[in-house]
Amino acid sequence: MDFHLDRDLPISLFEQIKGQITYGIALGKLNAGTLLPSVRELAKKLNVAPMTVARVYQELTRQGLLVTQPRLGTYVADISNLDEQYGRQLSQESLRQTVYNCLRQALIRGYTIHETREMFLEVIKDYEIANIQPHVVLVGNFIRATQ
Repeated sequence: MDFHLDRDLPISLFEQIKGQITYGIALGKLNAGTLLPSVRELAKKLNVAPMTVARVYQELTRQGLLVTQPRLGTYVADISNLDEQYGRQLSQESLRQTVYNCLRQALIRGYTIHETREMFLEVIKDYEIANIQPHVVLVGNFIRATQ
């Protein structure tokens, strides 16, 4: 799988790398047992600090998506039997990270925390009033993980 970074995006390099690996796993481009590039290899290829790649690998290992074996490398974990509670926990962590990124971007653009909170609550109210029901369709090999 090819990894690419867009330094013009308002998304950190850490999040871009993490997202590409996560989506690669979800889409089946990175199957269980696939050996990922070493931290140094990927850092050199993407022109980022090795610590950035190491943090991504550590985070995804903590989440159960990767497995690191000393001196052998980092591999995609077999997530086919993630239990529902763990899958829900990963989903909540992902949501928390999304909200955090939105807040950070608002602060970077000069909005206060109060203004951001008010906007967030206003959007929630709009959804409730309109009774908008977002629909997501997931297609892939990870039925238990995507439930």
